[in-house]
Amino acid sequence: MFEKAGVIVLIFALLAGCGSGREKDTFEKFSEEYIRINEMYNEQVKSVTSREEYAVLQKQRTGDLDELLKKYDAALSSDEAELLKSKLLIDMSKLAEAEEKIDRLIKIDSRVKNEAGLAKARILIYRKEPGEALAVLKEVEGKVKPGLELFSIYLYFALYSPDIGVMEEYARKFLNSGGIPGELTTFKADIYRNLSLLALRKGDPAEAGKMMEKGIAEAEDPAKKSMLEGDLAQLGLVGNPAPSIAAETWINSAPLSLDRLKGKVVIIDFWATWCAPCRRVIPGLVKWHEKYKNRGLVVIGLTKLYGNYNDDTGSKGTVTQKEEVTLINRFVTRHNIPYPTAVAVEGVNAEKYKIRVIPTMVFIDKKGNVDYINVGAGQEEVLENKIKKLLEVD
Repeated sequence: MFEKAGVIVLIFALLAGCGSGREKDTFEKFSEEYIRINEMYNEQVKSVTSREEYAVLQKQRTGDLDELLKKYDAALSSDEAELLKSKLLIDMSKLAEAEEKIDRLIKIDSRVKNEAGLAKARILIYRKEPGEALAVLKEVEGKVKPGLELFSIYLYFALYSPDIGVMEEYARKFLNSGGIPGELTTFKADIYRNLSLLALRKGDPAEAGKMMEKGIAEAEDPAKKSMLEGDLAQLGLVGNPAPSIAAETWINSAPLSLDRLKGKVVIIDFWATWCAPCRRVIPGLVKWHEKYKNRGLVVIGLTKLYGNYNDDTGSKGTVTQKEEVTLINRFVTRHNIPYPTAVAVEGVNAEKYKIRVIPTMVFIDKKGNVDYINVGAGQEEVLENKIKKLLEVD
């Protein structure tokens, strides 16, 4: 849950060469205490199991860093010290104060100008300005010593860049640069998974399988390994005939059969009313249904009964099967969903399609074979391009 937050926090390698001997000794103490606080935080965050615990830990860390900064602020004024102070300020989310120090170091062409550029990129990442962060990174990445800070920023772009090309570029840089810091090696499995999904998006399921196998080999955590093994099993569906689907209730349509839909392009969206990301993809599905239904696209929303009900309006608690079907009908009407919606009593459809996360969209080509599987919300432009390609339309 907190993996992404942990990555974006970014732990920093230390810099040497500070002024006089006395100031250098003081700087080293400052640096050592900073490392100690971060090491303690990184160890404690591993056992966090809730957002509340995470918030408490973050507050504690911020307080420790604030005390550390007060302790050394007046005693140190070298460029290296100012850079380290800026990193503490970033850790405390005092981005404006940090940026003021960093911009000064860059403007005066200080000894740590390039390292300050990395810190600037970090601020831009926090501000959700990945394009600007990437531009700064490109300026300095060949001029700084590879270390924890640089690899952490590589890792951010490898896992979370909104640009697919950038994601692949930095995934490969992370894996191929050599000397990955020990703290970050656990993320190699996640990067291989991303490369697998990118290969699948390019229409290369064989390469996708190879990348997923590498991810499984790198996974140290049993839960992560199990997740990747599930992904690999799901990849095995691609290029093969789509498993049949069955449901006791159909909304907006008579019962549909995949065999009878050959010649059409089919999207099966595995979803549930209680799933917020599922609700976010509905407008896109509605748009594609309306835009391409007369050109050969069939969208099917496929859900199942859970025995209790909640949606964007609240929870009804435990319900009978009849009540749950009625509530799903009302949901479909309220959200103006025009495409066929299938409601199964049990989860056999999800088992056939190896579904572990919703929403999951399964794209089926005109021959009835699984062409692509998209897990999660987002990437509407990519998915619409996939539809166009399968329909062979502009």
